[in-house]
Amino acid sequence: MSPDLELLECYEAIARTSDEMLRAAQSGDWRQFEKLKNDCAQLIAQQRVRAASVKLAPDQQRLRLAALRRVLMADAQIRHLTEPEMHRVGVVLGLTPSGPPAS
Repeated sequence: MSPDLELLECYEAIARTSDEMLRAAQSGDWRQFEKLKNDCAQLIAQQRVRAASVKLAPDQQRLRLAALRRVLMADAQIRHLTEPEMHRVGVVLGLTPSGPPAS
């Protein structure tokens, strides 16, 4: 496989893993969520190495951006699901003032 296609596949794999992370968060499967988060971190490290030496054509850039949009959408939804819990943890640990989480 050519370097540009490997890079695009890496972006797609990150997007798929982000989608899986969202599904795990939605179902409350935090063990699976953590596993997928680690998988995603490894994919991102691979992507950084590949991206340093590959120039994508305009049509490939559009595919890259579509994958990145999926990642950002999944991330926003994951944050929406996890922020109330993170707020509760912060209150318990004394790191966050009590009261409802900021919106």
